[in-house]
Amino acid sequence: MKKLFFVALILTAFTQSFAQKLFVAKENKLYGYIDANGKWVIEPTFDDADPFSYGFAAVKSKGLWSYIDKKGKLITSYRFSSARNFDGTVAVVEFSDTPGKHGLIDTTGSPIGKPVFNAIRKFSAEGLAMAKSESGEWGFIDRTGNWVIQPAYGGLRDFTSGLAMARSNSMWGYLDTKGQWAIEPKYDHIIPFRDGVAFVLSKEGWIVIDKTGQRLGNLSFSVVKAFSDGVAVVRNSKWGVVDKQGNWLVQPTFGFLSPFTGGLGRARENNKWGMIDKSGKWVVKPQYDNILGASEGIARVQKSGLWGYMDMEGNWIVEPKFQSAEKFVNGSAIVKVNSKWGIIDKSGQFTVDPKFDKLRSLLSTDEEEDAE
Repeated sequence: MKKLFFVALILTAFTQSFAQKLFVAKENKLYGYIDANGKWVIEPTFDDADPFSYGFAAVKSKGLWSYIDKKGKLITSYRFSSARNFDGTVAVVEFSDTPGKHGLIDTTGSPIGKPVFNAIRKFSAEGLAMAKSESGEWGFIDRTGNWVIQPAYGGLRDFTSGLAMARSNSMWGYLDTKGQWAIEPKYDHIIPFRDGVAFVLSKEGWIVIDKTGQRLGNLSFSVVKAFSDGVAVVRNSKWGVVDKQGNWLVQPTFGFLSPFTGGLGRARENNKWGMIDKSGKWVVKPQYDNILGASEGIARVQKSGLWGYMDMEGNWIVEPKFQSAEKFVNGSAIVKVNSKWGIIDKSGQFTVDPKFDKLRSLLSTDEEEDAE
């Protein structure tokens, strides 16, 4: 019962973090936190600060890190050389009295086990995190800091579709969550699974396989990107798009393509960027300096050196007028105007006037990390 109550408490804190959005703000060389209206909630007194995650934020003072709650109260003393965002009930830290060694703490700041790891990465949906042993080998630990998959690998990648890339004796294969080889290590290079399929490098080039290691289709490619949005962008002489069976959806006729999001892929022709759909049709013709991937159905588009926002049909939501523009998170985006940072909503109206030296939003949760 106590365990269920504790988990509910953490989930409540996480929900509240969205109800009350707090942004890291910099003023006069110090960091604090403002709300969505630009009002100081936690005054700028820190040398550095990270966004809140699960109700807590890492803050730095006089060279060391600690954590605060939403009221600005320290949950522990400044005693960490490095401190990562809370991921549920745990955070990865490096204690100042054990330099180079990483461990876990709970939401009271208390250590979970001993800091004996050379490195720890973020936790996956499977509840496992890549960790590097004192001998330099990689394995996976759980949230109690115990080895679930023993450190025996020269390189790892996080779990995707239930499988993790692992390197043994200079060759790559895929592990399941029990640490057993689902696909034996026999490839020089591989790419993470997405939607049940992955690319591996064979003697004839990159090919598509399923989770049993069975080849799909007869095509091979010289350059590939991981599957995204149910398709993958690949290159032979030029770039095209293939489905999960490794068959062409869009013939290789493009100068460059990037992975699809929201049904569209960024495409470059003659040094100008546009967006295509999965049939290869131009939705946004190549006429822009740059386009960055969509978030919440909105892409960042650069024209004549300034950034604006465009929907997935190629319509301007906010005309290009910003020096810099971050992606939308929960309906808000951080932008830079006249060397100052503010926050806009999806109509382009400022909810926080551009008056801060720096702003930071909630961190992305879909980043991947290598372990080698």
